[in-house]
Amino acid sequence: LDRAFTDAVVVALAIAITAAALTAVAVSSFLALRMLRPIRAMAEGSRRIAAGQYEARVPEAGQDELGVLGKAFNEMASSLETAERRRKELVSDVAHEFRTPLATVEGYVEAMSDGTLPRSDENLDVITQETRRMARLLEDLSKVSMAEERQRDLRLVAAEPWALIERAVQAASLAYAEKGVTLDAPKRGELAPALVD
Repeated sequence: LDRAFTDAVVVALAIAITAAALTAVAVSSFLALRMLRPIRAMAEGSRRIAAGQYEARVPEAGQDELGVLGKAFNEMASSLETAERRRKELVSDVAHEFRTPLATVEGYVEAMSDGTLPRSDENLDVITQETRRMARLLEDLSKVSMAEERQRDLRLVAAEPWALIERAVQAASLAYAEKGVTLDAPKRGELAPALVD
């Protein structure tokens, strides 16, 4: 009877240990896969962002640490995507803004070189004005670049957007009027105050 009891206990312990080991392996495999999947997704997302694909996002699974990390990753990716879009727009705008004064200077220099226009003070003044305009554009670009890198001390204040628009129209109206063009501001609508320096 003692021997049968001992054998039964040994068999029961063996079965229990085997079942516990198999359960532990299954649970740890499940947890490892559950943890590795979001980590692999973040690693893949990081590789895509490093390659310039700022639209990359990762799943925000759950409310645990990995879910919070996924949400933070997606917010970072969104910020990078917005910054990259703004950078491209800025480069495009700057290129466009430089074409006009550069074309004017080039045209005047070419016309004066081939004798179509006289080398007068008036024509040299036009070239000087356009050169100064390009210098102002470069200075503005430098200021924008410094501001984006947080190297400029911006003093932000709330401003009424329509006041800014009307001031810009007023400043440019004379130059447009000289060319026979009337410059008007759009009709007023609801605009929230803007923070500007």
